[in-house]
Amino acid sequence: MPTTLRPTQDGKGKRFAIAAALFNEEIVKSLVDAAVKTLEARGVATDDISIAWVPGSFELPLAAQKFANSGRYAAVICLGVLIKGQTRHDDVVCDAAARGISDVSRDTGVPCAFGVITAPSRQHALDRAGAEINRGAEAAEAALEMADVLPSRRLALQWLYKADLTGDWDTTDLETYLGLRGDPDEVRRLGRQIVEGVVARRARLDAEISRIAENWDISRMATIDRNVIRLAAWELIFTETPGPVILNEAVELAKAFSTENSGAFVNGILDRIRPEREKIRAEMESTVKDREKEQEKE
Repeated sequence: MPTTLRPTQDGKGKRFAIAAALFNEEIVKSLVDAAVKTLEARGVATDDISIAWVPGSFELPLAAQKFANSGRYAAVICLGVLIKGQTRHDDVVCDAAARGISDVSRDTGVPCAFGVITAPSRQHALDRAGAEINRGAEAAEAALEMADVLPSRRLALQWLYKADLTGDWDTTDLETYLGLRGDPDEVRRLGRQIVEGVVARRARLDAEISRIAENWDISRMATIDRNVIRLAAWELIFTETPGPVILNEAVELAKAFSTENSGAFVNGILDRIRPEREKIRAEMESTVKDREKEQEKE
């Protein structure tokens, strides 16, 4: 059975920022209100929520960058509404905003949730900003989750990188190492879960990665790239986290800690593992069961 790698989404003691676009303000306000309610329902204090309004969605990355660079926030939520026909370049604005917000998250390490609605009509936008379905609430939920998961992946990657460089994969010091930066308990818990999962399956993961990579022996890969792939491959095979989420965050990790070209390299290998995740998991679990039966006979 796959492992559940899911944070508690407890927002108590954390600060969140909301960057909101004034264009289509009436609808965006519904998104902001829903985001605030969602955060408060998860324990975030009202005083720990900051809101900044900008002219339009194109300016959202600038506001997100300012919030992220302050070092005060666990995550930033970016909200806006673009309706086709109101502007001739709505797709261009949306793409630019999405790329800019993603770059802020990658460059600062602060999770940024993208909550910009692109709709063919005003009514369609209103439908996605209502009581039952609200993009603002969804973005807030994503921010709550990413506030713990993204730092956990980075923390786990740093330990794996250290272990790979030194050749010491003993996890005895793991708890001490994870506590050095003073991260929240939930970040450390998830980081420990990732590290222990990768270390326990490292030999088999390496074999699968080498098989998938074909002309690339895992020992020849850059150290960061190798461990990003190990981390993401473990998550693909042994957790219920959606594949696109894993690939996207692995690419961002590779770009942040390795080279610009590393993102495409990491994505290419993981994209070949993803369709086989169920098959590989079944084979690995079968191998473990066979080994246990052999041990029982002995």
